[in-house]
Amino acid sequence: MGQGERKDIDLASQIVRFAIVGIINTGVDLAVLNALIEISHRGRSGFLYSLFKAISFLVAVVNSYLMNRRWTFPQKVLQTTRLPRFLLVSVFGLAINVGAASFVATLIRPLMGLEKFWPSIAAMVGAVCGLTFNFAGYRYLVFSPPLKGDDLTSDRADSTLHRAR
Repeated sequence: MGQGERKDIDLASQIVRFAIVGIINTGVDLAVLNALIEISHRGRSGFLYSLFKAISFLVAVVNSYLMNRRWTFPQKVLQTTRLPRFLLVSVFGLAINVGAASFVATLIRPLMGLEKFWPSIAAMVGAVCGLTFNFAGYRYLVFSPPLKGDDLTSDRADSTLHRAR
């Protein structure tokens, strides 16, 4: 196996691991979103909802990067080019996630009796909408083996430090 290649984890295992990380990240996302709504006593819809949803999503993205890099798509060598690619894929995922969630929270009337839970329901719709895009982007653009010409020099130092721990 060449430098930077994934450890041998089959696609089915990666999908299961990605789903587990996704469930954890959805919990992080919902906890932060609902904490912001509860603390401010606002933001159940409209602009503040979108802002709070973006903040909660970004907190979940940091957790996602750490968990996916170590567990879902483990690498033998760390690449400095991965973080910018991860952020780029995540920005598109953010647009899909927040866009779908904001659409539901703001433009669709809550079903009777679900008004209190509607921000969380909307957030879960957004999470589902971004899931497929994020998996494909992380698997094929972020955590794929390095392309010819990728600079691994600074990663070798990171890898040496990682092995020393």
